[in-house]
Amino acid sequence: MGSSICRGSRRGQFACVAAIEIIERIAELRNELTELLGLREMPTEVDLRIGIATGEALVGSIGSEMMMNYTVMGDAVNLAARLEAANKLYGTRSLIAEATVAKTDGTHQFREIDRLIVVGQTEPQAVFELLGRKGELTSKQDVLLSRHANGLAAYRAQRWDEARGAFAAVLEAVPGDGPATALLKRIDGLGKKAPAPIGTVHGNWTSNRSRLLRPTRSRRSQMPERLKSAAIDTPPKNFGIAIQSSMAPSLCRRSCIRRSCSVVRLTPR
Repeated sequence: MGSSICRGSRRGQFACVAAIEIIERIAELRNELTELLGLREMPTEVDLRIGIATGEALVGSIGSEMMMNYTVMGDAVNLAARLEAANKLYGTRSLIAEATVAKTDGTHQFREIDRLIVVGQTEPQAVFELLGRKGELTSKQDVLLSRHANGLAAYRAQRWDEARGAFAAVLEAVPGDGPATALLKRIDGLGKKAPAPIGTVHGNWTSNRSRLLRPTRSRRSQMPERLKSAAIDTPPKNFGIAIQSSMAPSLCRRSCIRRSCSVVRLTPR
């Protein structure tokens, strides 16, 4: 077993291609699952969430002589896992980090959703939804892109009424759109508060477990020092994220490889 090899600067491009093909096969999978599992009907609808981030990762067999695990570790891995989970908050299927979008060749269409500070990081990340291949979007998706961009610009400028109208127009074009619904709900709360200075941390939101909060101290920062190193963020049961301890490996049977890669996290919804 070895780490995947993807040479050149097309790692982000290949990750997006894989994500689109996976999403396109969800309907086919739903039809096949009942037969594969020997069920008359599925007790619940099967769906998935995808998070993609690009960056350096430690790849290899990590652990001790008693127990080894072939895995990946690093900020990009953490970001991908957090984006996968954030899909549930925005009602999307795939969220892509800005670094990944920058490494695509322009053949895919993205929609900027928000700026997030994920747990474990301190810098805000622009987050995008992967809509599909450029040139294959529906007329409704084209309208959605334009109206959502207008709403996001007004939201960041704290023009609440204008932003509310733009996101409402998104819902007219695409009823039930998840990001527009989430941002409208947020605006209803922010509109009741005094505006913060433009360009401050106001525009960045912190992902914390099952909700998005305004930037604040993390729960871990409020813990006693002796507990911080052993703490593991545990998401709600329905998140389905695989959270790993941050303990350093005591021994590596195989030397680990540091690679620049795109990490894709997939979890059933």
